[in-house]
Amino acid sequence: MNGTFISDLRNSDGTRTTNYTGSLAGAFSTMASLGASGCGFEQHLRAAQVALDEHPANVGFRRPDAALVVVVLAEDEDCSAGSTALFSPDASLGPFGSFRCFRYGVTCDVGGATPDDMNVPGIKAGCRSNEGSTVIAPVAPIIAFLETLVSDPRMLLLAVIAGDPEPVEVALITPPGGGSGAGHQSALLVPRCEPHRDRPARCSPGAGRQFRPPQCARERLRRIHRSDEGDRPAGPQPRRRSLPHVGDRHAR
Repeated sequence: MNGTFISDLRNSDGTRTTNYTGSLAGAFSTMASLGASGCGFEQHLRAAQVALDEHPANVGFRRPDAALVVVVLAEDEDCSAGSTALFSPDASLGPFGSFRCFRYGVTCDVGGATPDDMNVPGIKAGCRSNEGSTVIAPVAPIIAFLETLVSDPRMLLLAVIAGDPEPVEVALITPPGGGSGAGHQSALLVPRCEPHRDRPARCSPGAGRQFRPPQCARERLRRIHRSDEGDRPAGPQPRRRSLPHVGDRHAR
């Protein structure tokens, strides 16, 4: 592929101009295969914001007449950093690990009204994004930014491919092998469905990747689904299960 994003343009004579060889599906599969190593602080929403905010590597990606589709494929909580303190070994934030994303990025009516409550093992219910967190970035401003990129809100589609958000339970576990080695804790608080990988975190602002199964809580990512369906203008609405045909296709 030639470039930082896939380009597939329909010409007036019916032919197409592409910047890749082979099939579109094959080009996307190659680009999307990033592996499962790296930092455990996954910043799904911040990554989308940075990529679309006049990033020099993506010049030409956005077009004023095109729909904007943001799809998050996740098996972990969103951990978009609200402060570099997230990546600090500061003991006041708890052990240095991705449980911080859940503890400070999510709040629950039952068992999780404060970060300290979120740090206590047990069942949590009525969970949602913690928009008042100073450690994890609030979701609302990121969504507001995405809405500025289109002239009509019907041209913006946000979607999440993730596991069930419930039930939510925090448990204290012992890492495989006892958690020996630099960067490990002898016991870790984790969402109940999350197995711990016995490895140190390797993180910096803007990075993120760690394995979790698809049954984990996804409270912050749930927040990106629009709740104002009744306020949308009259007329045809974009479908959530398929995309309308467009002549020019860009994918990143």
